[in-house]
Amino acid sequence: MDEVAAQALISAETEKLRSINKDLGIVSITQENWDIFVEFLRKKDGKIYAVRFRCDNGFPIEACAGVAFVNPKTRKEEGIEFWPDDGEQAVKRNHNPPFVCMLGVREYHQSPGNHGGKPPREMASLAPLFTSLIIHLNK
Repeated sequence: MDEVAAQALISAETEKLRSINKDLGIVSITQENWDIFVEFLRKKDGKIYAVRFRCDNGFPIEACAGVAFVNPKTRKEEGIEFWPDDGEQAVKRNHNPPFVCMLGVREYHQSPGNHGGKPPREMASLAPLFTSLIIHLNK
């Protein structure tokens, strides 16, 4: 895929996320090259988390975004203390490395026994993926 076109698609995904921010506790959204960082307030525990969507590898044409929780201050993967605990349902904190096990997440679809192969086309967009993640984390 053309790099300029890919960056335009990622910018469009960033804007879609911004359009839903009032409803989901989003604190900030930042795009840096192939990564989109979304800081949000988890209503369930009142804590701020940061999720990184990595949109490389031809996203959204060929692959889903990679998803990881990062330190909100440094935006680096620094440990499971920055991953929300959901009882190992979708957020696999005890896996090495930790990952999000949800339809539409790259790590879910690339893991052995991935529950269903390729993601549905509608999950290629980050806004519905993030919405599903937030709804799950606030149960």
